[in-house]
Amino acid sequence: MAGIAFAALRASIGLAVLWLHGWHKVLDGWHYFARGAEWPLLHDTVQLGAPWPVALAVIAAASQFVGAGLLALGAATRLSAFMVLATMLGAVVFNVQTGGPDAQLAGQYGLITGVFVLAGGGWWSIDRLARGRRADRPVPQEWR
Repeated sequence: MAGIAFAALRASIGLAVLWLHGWHKVLDGWHYFARGAEWPLLHDTVQLGAPWPVALAVIAAASQFVGAGLLALGAATRLSAFMVLATMLGAVVFNVQTGGPDAQLAGQYGLITGVFVLAGGGWWSIDRLARGRRADRPVPQEWR
């Protein structure tokens, strides 16, 4: 059961970041590049004083969309979780500096994705399927 719970946590966090935070940032970025529309993420990145704000905004939007989607699937889990973690750390810094309301939420996402950076995707992940089950490492009963 622990393996299923671990997979459910990974999938729910990945989907929450993708749907609630990543999707609209990618869409807004698309409109920024295609039509010159406002991009709130770029505004926040400039306000943070980060170097290369356009590049960092693109990376942050991609990590919250692509990285979070890969995390939900358990594909390239450590890398995708690291991408989301780095973006969440940036969000914590931004919210603390500006008095924004989302420092706690970004911190919680960061803590949870940090677990996946360290632990990987677990038994129920695409990473495990790609590696294949090794005969010398039997499946723990609690992961079935």
